[in-house]
Amino acid sequence: MEDEPVYFKAKWSDTFVKSKTSEETFYAPAGEILCEFMKKSKSGTYYTGDNFSAVHKYFDNRNGGMWFILPEEGITPEDLLSDSQTMEFILSGSEWENEEDLRINLSVPKFDITSGFDLTDGLKRLGVTDVFDETDSDFSGITKESPCILTKAQHDVRVTIDEEGCTAAAYTVFLMEGAGMPPKEEMDFILNRPFLFVITSEVGLPLFVGIVNQPV
Repeated sequence: MEDEPVYFKAKWSDTFVKSKTSEETFYAPAGEILCEFMKKSKSGTYYTGDNFSAVHKYFDNRNGGMWFILPEEGITPEDLLSDSQTMEFILSGSEWENEEDLRINLSVPKFDITSGFDLTDGLKRLGVTDVFDETDSDFSGITKESPCILTKAQHDVRVTIDEEGCTAAAYTVFLMEGAGMPPKEEMDFILNRPFLFVITSEVGLPLFVGIVNQPV
């Protein structure tokens, strides 16, 4: 059986121009790969921390947005997820002391990534054990099959971005036997190596957090 998916779909407030998308190199942990990079130059705010730099891109009607967080050289996205300052930044809602208004030349790869988590061991550690045991399980309220046990609890997430916007979905599956003056300075923000992304709600709360180690 499968629960109701958490589904998110939004268009960028300013979409990428498809004619500017070009194939370039992404430096993945497993080696260099070619993928399509989307380009956008626009006035924006550039954020920095001890171990990262970040920019934000809004969805249409300011209905939330996406953070692109690039680790410093020698730091992995996994390191950032265990870094207290990075977590503070993600929860800050863009109220950050280390920020600068610039013209940002953003270059971000299209990506379509999926991630799955087996919840079985975690549920058992929390004491949810009867549903996995043929003797103790009782699903008589939802099925007439007997005996019936839970054989798998899997949580899956898929996030895709392209020139138009972002689509994300999360579900759990249970199986039995889810315009001002432009700034004077500019900088290039090129996401050509592993990075973090955070999809936020209209009030800045994180909805999805993920790592792009390989865009395709």
